[in-house]
Amino acid sequence: MTVSDQLPSASRQDRRSPWLAIGRGLRARCPACARGRLYKSYLKTDDICGSYGEELFHHRADDAPPYFTMLIVGHVLVALVLWTEIALSPPDGQGRGSRAAMGIAHAWFRRRRTPGHFRGKPNVKETASSVFDIRPGTHPNRRPRDAATIIVLSGQAGGLRVLMGQRSAGHAFLPGKVVFPGGSTDRADYHAPFAQSLHPEVMAKLTVNMRGRTSARRAQALALSAIRETYEETGVLLGNPCADPPAMRNAAWRDFLSHGVLPDLSPLRLIARAITPPRFKRRFDARFFAVFDDAIASKVAVPDNELIDPAWLTIEEARDHPLPDITRTVLAELEQRLAGDPDLRADEPVPFYYMRRGRFRRDLI
Repeated sequence: MTVSDQLPSASRQDRRSPWLAIGRGLRARCPACARGRLYKSYLKTDDICGSYGEELFHHRADDAPPYFTMLIVGHVLVALVLWTEIALSPPDGQGRGSRAAMGIAHAWFRRRRTPGHFRGKPNVKETASSVFDIRPGTHPNRRPRDAATIIVLSGQAGGLRVLMGQRSAGHAFLPGKVVFPGGSTDRADYHAPFAQSLHPEVMAKLTVNMRGRTSARRAQALALSAIRETYEETGVLLGNPCADPPAMRNAAWRDFLSHGVLPDLSPLRLIARAITPPRFKRRFDARFFAVFDDAIASKVAVPDNELIDPAWLTIEEARDHPLPDITRTVLAELEQRLAGDPDLRADEPVPFYYMRRGRFRRDLI
């Protein structure tokens, strides 16, 4: 499973004006197009611009808006009220009423507009990120689904191989492409048992800019979905032997556990994250994990419904196959990572690919 086969190759620096984006944020409009709404409720930012398809959930203002609201109200408005009292000496009743109304109105306005300023301002990390030209899709916009894939590594440094397979030509999504095993996260993945949880550093990276509700359970479900899909597509069972695995109603997990293996999330390392561009027919927020083959508990035969003839390929051999561009990009990231970090430490930065203002970006998590 991959995110998109249309990741472009050309790159250039983004020249957008920060003042233009800030101005649009102050008007509570999308910083990319100035037409879509920035908020879907009083202070809740919309995840996606309904007009342009811009991803907005990355923008974070944190505690800055309340501090600036207090600064402006406490220093500017209070000074104005004191000047009014001294210079104009209004009647007590009229003065108190007007001052209260002015304070409430100003605080309401600043509380809503100040977050817009910060959410319209470009992220500092974006200015140093890689920016790619790409045309958005033409389908109605939809939120990307959580998905995960696993790069299983075998061999020693200098001769490592990765487990990959070819998608059937009859598939609507990436037909004939050679990909890593993986797929979308299902509801049953939230309830699947496991032997050990994710490494704390991996858990922390998975929850960065997590769309919707952020939780450890959701991060674990992502890893479990990748393990389940790897089994379904290649027959590789990642985990620990278990003589008496718990019962599951879900057929896929019941089949997995019937082989006497309990998933183990602790050896998984996050390698990359990528979100399909807006307005594509299928959109995924995919996490790419990597794990060494010593985490394999067993290997069983499965029908070649998803991946045809899964095989161990060197990175050079994999490049000679028809790969989606994002898969090719993640392979290059993995090769560079292994050169300086052959053990895949959990605390290393992770690239995050996503689209903003019609260009792909690469941030580090």
